[in-house]
Amino acid sequence: MATGLFLLWLSFKAPEWGAVSLLTGIGMLLIGAPCIPWLRERIARPARMLPTAATALGLVLVGATTAALIALGVGENRRIAARNDAAPGVIASIRPAALLGVGEAAHHLGLAHFLGQDGPQDLFAARYWTMRAAQAGNAGAQLDLARMYARGLGGPADGKLALAWAEKAAAQGISAAYTTIGTLYSPGGALPEDHQKANAAFMKGSDLGEPEAMFNLGLAYEYGTGVTKDPGRAFQLYLAAAELGLPDAKLNVGVAYMNGQGVTADLRKAQMWLEASKARASAEVRKLANQNLAILEEQ
Repeated sequence: MATGLFLLWLSFKAPEWGAVSLLTGIGMLLIGAPCIPWLRERIARPARMLPTAATALGLVLVGATTAALIALGVGENRRIAARNDAAPGVIASIRPAALLGVGEAAHHLGLAHFLGQDGPQDLFAARYWTMRAAQAGNAGAQLDLARMYARGLGGPADGKLALAWAEKAAAQGISAAYTTIGTLYSPGGALPEDHQKANAAFMKGSDLGEPEAMFNLGLAYEYGTGVTKDPGRAFQLYLAAAELGLPDAKLNVGVAYMNGQGVTADLRKAQMWLEASKARASAEVRKLANQNLAILEEQ
């Protein structure tokens, strides 16, 4: 009983300790188990090899099982995303690997609960499993957890924890984390308003090619928020984000060409970008695009 509980505990500590430390712990457990000395007295060589063999066999079985569970769960999750409708069984298929402490599986389980796949949306469960994945080192989960803390999803909002998790994701190379950090310091964010810190974060994200960071930095230059007002610089940032597919940026590029803000007016290009901004855009962006297109038709 005690041995079983200890092994279960080790499985949960695996993401923190790493494979080498975990195997060392299991090996020490096997060496110290009461049955090992008894076996050593009777079969010396096999007994010496038993901890290593048992550890290797256990690793293969757990690894194969975990890989299969992840493949089933992640594959099912992707099929759900493609169909964009409910899919029974996805949570059950992902949960075993998540319980084993596999960060990717826990992240997908959190997403399943967040999106309401295989049942009603459960933000509390989404935050719990996203936190498990983030604690296991999954960078995507760290960013998602930061956003949950920033918006108070699945629990109370906490700007400091949102910042801490966003910084962890940024340190792992997730460029979108800088947009989240900048938003935390922006008006309406979860931290005290600080335009300098917000723009510094947007600048880092922009340098890494993050379109939303480019767009937000463009807004700062357009309106002179925390920086010297520079319509030309704002246009270049909008254009860079638009070329990466951001609908909000396409809208602003179209408006800039229409009004000659930061660029020479060009009504043909204005119409082209305004039309392009409506693809995969929010209702608000589509509304603004149509309003500006109507103005163009009157000119």
